[in-house]
Amino acid sequence: MFLLTVWLEVEQGGCIAALACLLLGLAVAWTSRLRGSPGLPQPPIIPGLPLLGSVLALGRRGSKFIAACHAQYGDVFTLRVLGQKMTWLLAPEAYAPFFTAPEEQISFGPAVQQFTDRVFGLPPQHFVGKHGLMLRTLRWQLVPGTLPNILHPLHSFLRRELEVNPLRGRVDLCKYIQDITFRSSVSTFFGSSFLEEVDVASLLQSFQTFESGFEMAASPVPLCLQWPFLRARSRLVETFRQALLRDSIGKGTVVKRLIDDVQLPDSCTPNMMLCFMWASQANATPTAFWTLAFLLLPENAAYRGRVEAELQATRSSTDPAASLVDLACSRSSALNKCIAETIRLRAPSIDVRIAASDVMLRLPGREGLLLEKGSVLATSPFESHSDERLFGPDARHYNPDREGMLLCGKTALHSSILGVGGVAGLAFGGGKYRCPGRYFAEAEVALVVGMILLSCPTLALDDLQQQWEGGVGDPHGCLPAPDFQKLLGIKVPVAPCWVSAKEKGC
Repeated sequence: MFLLTVWLEVEQGGCIAALACLLLGLAVAWTSRLRGSPGLPQPPIIPGLPLLGSVLALGRRGSKFIAACHAQYGDVFTLRVLGQKMTWLLAPEAYAPFFTAPEEQISFGPAVQQFTDRVFGLPPQHFVGKHGLMLRTLRWQLVPGTLPNILHPLHSFLRRELEVNPLRGRVDLCKYIQDITFRSSVSTFFGSSFLEEVDVASLLQSFQTFESGFEMAASPVPLCLQWPFLRARSRLVETFRQALLRDSIGKGTVVKRLIDDVQLPDSCTPNMMLCFMWASQANATPTAFWTLAFLLLPENAAYRGRVEAELQATRSSTDPAASLVDLACSRSSALNKCIAETIRLRAPSIDVRIAASDVMLRLPGREGLLLEKGSVLATSPFESHSDERLFGPDARHYNPDREGMLLCGKTALHSSILGVGGVAGLAFGGGKYRCPGRYFAEAEVALVVGMILLSCPTLALDDLQQQWEGGVGDPHGCLPAPDFQKLLGIKVPVAPCWVSAKEKGC
């Protein structure tokens, strides 16, 4: 549930991303200093610009820069970000210590405290002590056995949205998915009474503005200079504050139980609600989009046929709604296999920790490497999911029938790291800080994708000509490219993806 310019002859998007990286590097540098440890082997350090290090390259090229460093320097390498070391761990054997090492060696908290404070306005003194309780509360509410109780209301809300806003003619698929899922998801988690008292269009616009400024807000650039983000956050927090005063958060909802169990101070509870809204919304839309987009590619027609056969079977049952919910909850269905493969191919580009002490990383066949205290440690699910050691020779191709992530070709990695493994691999994190809403997230996407396909079986890509450079999951470049500059969260498309549907088929 989770995180970077110099105006230097790059287009505007690259400049903004580079500035975010630059400022995030300053933030990290504030919290820790480098220590020299002469004589001990350390990961290779990537040459960079004086003072700035690799900030501009990471900001301009994002995931592509990480991949280039991986190819040239190997599984473990270090970038300098304004004098701060950021060591990338891409060796399969490094995942276990990254996710499961004791907090006194590799720590999660310091890596996200400033992030939650600056972005959500949750002060560390209130967030740190309650973080574990938040995760436990959400996991208890979102275990597989409880999902039908949440998905049935979500199904009802989605059906209503599809009736009001059916997919007709030519539309941008990603925008359409967000339009129909935002109200439905918020109603499910916060209660329909919450939305009855707010302007939903304004709420969605504020959330979109908040999300678009998310990574920049995590940097030390003063928030007073980020007026769109600051205004959007203030509107969202005030909306939640008024809802608490009116007691309009639905009884028995996930958010209400979270509020009651965690017991944050009244001044911080709206900020926790904002944190939850972001966590429940930010990745759902792009995951549903990519799942549908991959299924619409001609080369994936066989997979689409299997998914549609499952969906038609639910329609012919005695209780179609219940059957569809059961299908969404089934992790062995063809639909959920397609979702897991989509998550694998469009996974986040970064997950971070802090070396709380000097750590010796030992990899097979080589001497140990020193990870210095205070260094930022990072892994990249997106890059790792293209590693043939984990997913075989077709790692860069769309194949929902693949086996789960493997370690050294034969040992299931998830057997040793809680939360890691299966086809989705590293996308949901691992260890005690793994995503608490994984099972719901996958089932929600299955429900959204299934209901769209059922309501509009003639759905097709509007233009199948190659328009983009072919890449992971889309070798012919028929879909908009993913935004490689975006490091946090599921990749989003860089441009609209136009689809069309014939009215007679819907």
